[in-house]
Amino acid sequence: MSNRIVSPFDVERCWLLVVGCWPDNPRVGKPGQQLTTNNQQRSTSLAALICLICCAAMWGQTDTATLSGRVTDASGGVMVGADVTLTNTATGTSNQMKTNESGVYSFSALLPGPYRLAVRAAGFQQAVREGLNLHVQDRIGQDISLAVGSSDQKVVAAPWSAAILWRICR
Repeated sequence: MSNRIVSPFDVERCWLLVVGCWPDNPRVGKPGQQLTTNNQQRSTSLAALICLICCAAMWGQTDTATLSGRVTDASGGVMVGADVTLTNTATGTSNQMKTNESGVYSFSALLPGPYRLAVRAAGFQQAVREGLNLHVQDRIGQDISLAVGSSDQKVVAAPWSAAILWRICR
């Protein structure tokens, strides 16, 4: 391997050979020949580069949402293997999964709309979250704490329930 120093001229010449604008490039013309296509080739190369950049930005766009969270017990301990069910209330479709070893669940590629989240574990009351509205590109975190009790008991919480109860009891 040689320790050749690369000059800025060498770098520019390599770039110009790549885009086809160097006069002694056999694909373009012969040395000393007046070339009329250099500006055209530069414009075409620049247009292609701009198109690639724009296409890459469009690939990052999604029309779905993500809902994730952690399931814990009343003392804050993680609930491993809890059953989590997410139901789109507009279409009736459901997705089910179990929490991982960290008590985390994650539903991705969800269509926008209203959802109902239910979490169940043996020896704990079922927790239900109603009225979860997901929009395009939402990344919603919904942590849930399960209370000790039988699994046939259900704790339902709507996102607006605490505010309404506070106003009624006031």
